Amino acid sequence: MNKLVIIGGAMKNVDEIYREIVELSGGTGCKIGLIPLAGSRPYEAWSKDEAKFKQHGAKPILIDITEKNYRTNAYSKEIVEEIEGLDGIFFMGGAQRRIIKGLIDEEGKETPALKAIRRIHQEGKLIAGNSAGAAVLSNPMIYGGMDMKVEVGRGLGFFMNGKAIIDQHFIQRRRMPRLIEALWKTNVNLGIGIDEETALIVEGENGWVIGNSSIIILEKTGEKNFKLSYLSRGDKINLKNLTAKICEEKGEVKAEEENGKHYIIDIASPRGIYTALTKLAETKNAEVEGYIIRIIGEEEEKRIGYAYKVKLEKTSETKFYQDKGKFKTYQRISALNVEMQVERVGLELKLTDYKDHPIK
Repeated sequence: MNKLVIIGGAMKNVDEIYREIVELSGGTGCKIGLIPLAGSRPYEAWSKDEAKFKQHGAKPILIDITEKNYRTNAYSKEIVEEIEGLDGIFFMGGAQRRIIKGLIDEEGKETPALKAIRRIHQEGKLIAGNSAGAAVLSNPMIYGGMDMKVEVGRGLGFFMNGKAIIDQHFIQRRRMPRLIEALWKTNVNLGIGIDEETALIVEGENGWVIGNSSIIILEKTGEKNFKLSYLSRGDKINLKNLTAKICEEKGEVKAEEENGKHYIIDIASPRGIYTALTKLAETKNAEVEGYIIRIIGEEEEKRIGYAYKVKLEKTSETKFYQDKGKFKTYQRISALNVEMQVERVGLELKLTDYKDHPIK
């Protein structure tokens, strides 16, 4: 069975993610190979993750493939044998292009180390990745860049090969435009953005969310049209048909406010997306219009740039859920099948229009 743990970054503050990796790798005493290839200081990063995995009962093993030694070690018979004896693999964070460069040669051929990783995964062993290690699990994958400059290329394809693109640090780093642009640049219709301190666990066709924040699922239904779902701890999703089952601790939100239209600046931010979904949930026949503004230059008394205009609407399929307790936070809401329209437009701000509140 296909087993993955896909982590959006900053996992050191979330012990339950380590526990899940250990459990899915066989429990106490399991051998998990840590690959520090993405890191600029691989051995320093290894020592920190080694301590955390030991704390949770695993036997972490350094798979010594780094940016400096991959030309030798990714072809090493000893390392291949080491990989073949593991119960799980963990791709550590850093820069995702280093992982691809180290495991796939310039002619596009996979190294013996990567082939060994694929073999144990096909045997049912776990593959996990954090941050950059999460990004490489899809194919195509995001290499870097923001907005229109996003770089998309070949990934490892352990997750829904050819059918989905993963992005990480998603909400905290306001990366919704980047994932949308990546979908626009490819024939892929499914984007999954995983926030920090959060993981998507995958077993076969089923996935569920753990951690402190949320994941956002974008299904492209037209050139500018998407379905957005927002899932948090305990929510489950069938990755084949994208149907979700919401955690039983959450109750459905019923709209109480009168009809209205709401405007949200910086809708991609943690507070922005939370406010947008909350307004949509609580208002009858609501429409939310949001913006993500980029200033890239200036001309005399003008600022020049572009903006993403985002419109969110409800349909008969749209549902919202909230933790049944009094503690309300963006980590504990869920939304299903929100209609989203996105358009990139030019932007020009005339500073003379804002004399009383100058933009600096």
